[in-house]
Amino acid sequence: MKKVFTISIALTLISCANSRFIQTGFNSQPLPPLDKNAPVSVITSIPKNATKVVELGMCKGTAPGGGIISDRTHKAIEQLKKCARENGGNAVILGGNTEGGYYTDMGYSQQVAKAQGMVYYIEVEN
Repeated sequence: MKKVFTISIALTLISCANSRFIQTGFNSQPLPPLDKNAPVSVITSIPKNATKVVELGMCKGTAPGGGIISDRTHKAIEQLKKCARENGGNAVILGGNTEGGYYTDMGYSQQVAKAQGMVYYIEVEN
């Protein structure tokens, strides 16, 4: 019984969505975390009307895949946004999304969705 319980805890921890942050840039002092409901923009480039841009680091997010039923990449991107907020960022430039899975008789089965991006704090001119 103890062995079954240990295995189920391990599988639960492995299958949880998570993120990792690696500090980059020239800002040696970390920014304070943003509120957990603060908006984080997913962008493709730095806006031309940006008045302040601070590169904070790189986040990598993962989420359990949706099997053959659904694509769960959006869950991995939500992990990136959470990581950005926790590290003072309000914008993420995606740098690569991947997934792990395999083909079955019924089609492709997504087992894990992964996303990574650069995290920035950006102020724009209105």
